[in-house]
Amino acid sequence: DAGLLMGVEGGRATDFIIKLAKNVRRGLAGRVAKGWRPCAAPIGYKNVGDEGNKEIIPDPERFDLVRKMWDLLLTGEYSMAQIKEIATEKWGLRTVIRKNSGGAPMVMSHLYKMFKDPFYYGSFEWKNIETGQHELYPGKHKPMITKAEFDRAQAIMNRGTKTKAQTREFAFTG
Repeated sequence: DAGLLMGVEGGRATDFIIKLAKNVRRGLAGRVAKGWRPCAAPIGYKNVGDEGNKEIIPDPERFDLVRKMWDLLLTGEYSMAQIKEIATEKWGLRTVIRKNSGGAPMVMSHLYKMFKDPFYYGSFEWKNIETGQHELYPGKHKPMITKAEFDRAQAIMNRGTKTKAQTREFAFTG
């Protein structure tokens, strides 16, 4: 019967997909346990090596430029917009060219994400398979900044961001 055969084949395909997903998660967890972030390296770093042995090393083209951006932020005298303009206009910093994207100037959201990423001081966040929570793992890559510099950068970025409760009077309210 064709319906029975399709049901069996569908079940086998589903089983294959479930096993494949488990193998991928196991492989990613293995990389995390070894201290390697199992996804693309952030700007300033690059992935090198073959599929089973990828490592993350400083990008010779961008590492020093990104470090200088951290230095500008740590002075506390530059806004994000000024840092972005200096890096893209004066220094010519561009995003990493990948298969279908890259080579463009950095955007503000990318800048904020970069300055909040613990990867730059030697750790990385990854979702724990058992708990389902994001956890911090020590990395084997060369840190760009110290933990103290990272903490100071967070304090600089967060100052002046306290929002005030806004109360507005609208016609015919109350």
